[in-house]
Amino acid sequence: MAFTFTCFHCGIEFQRHYKSIKRECSSDRRFCSHKCFTKDRRKVHPRPCRECGNLFTPTAEGRPFCSRECYERSRANPPATIICRGCSRSFKVKACLSHRYNYCSTECRKKSNGGTYRHCERCSKVFFYGGSDRARGNLRRHCSEECRRPVISIQCLNCHKTVRIRPAEPRRYCSRACYLKFTGESSIESIVRRCLERSNVEFATQVQVGKYVIDFLIGKIVLEADGDYWHSRTKARDNRRDAYFQSLGYDVVRISEKEIKTSPDLDMLILARLSSINTANNYAIPGI
Repeated sequence: MAFTFTCFHCGIEFQRHYKSIKRECSSDRRFCSHKCFTKDRRKVHPRPCRECGNLFTPTAEGRPFCSRECYERSRANPPATIICRGCSRSFKVKACLSHRYNYCSTECRKKSNGGTYRHCERCSKVFFYGGSDRARGNLRRHCSEECRRPVISIQCLNCHKTVRIRPAEPRRYCSRACYLKFTGESSIESIVRRCLERSNVEFATQVQVGKYVIDFLIGKIVLEADGDYWHSRTKARDNRRDAYFQSLGYDVVRISEKEIKTSPDLDMLILARLSSINTANNYAIPGI
């Protein structure tokens, strides 16, 4: 059975089946289509046109003109005169854009916010430190993100891939896998090698003992040059490595990267470490 109703929005009569009537939320508000239902629920109120002043219902929120003709007419109007809030001077802008301007220039807007100019600590470039930054507690000392966190790139010693690192990271490898695969001589190992050569100490480099590779083997002493970045994260692994060498009758001497780079006399430091092992175990070290 079908019933005849009048659309609440457009006034057109339409028929509705009996079963669909039960699904209606209210019997006095019925619509002939979904389009009429949507238009009826739209919460846009009539407003006056900015150009002609006639009331109209905008199809989109924020639309200021009733038609294209009024929009084109507003752009042809003479420019509007506005008083700058910063310097109190008058300036002219388009009439249709007058509601967007309160200051004549960016300088006036910045000064009104209580900002100042600073010099970048890295590149000495002058930049503006605004009042909004001060209100947020943002103590800006650099002009840009590039100056605040400069890009530092290195080339991996193993795979030769270029990677970006942090300024405080003394890395020379892209990953720990490349660090373990690398079989060449690192920068701190080359420094230690030259010190041993100057001291006339007989040694062997990159010696395979079991599953480990020794940096320097001097008689029964294992001399390891530890980089600060990787060995600060592998202390448990280094302890297992030392225990393995000691079980085979070797003595282990480790020199950190910080000691290698900051020691005033690295030759004497290495000889003192080797001599202490020589005195404790009472056996001769080749070359000493």
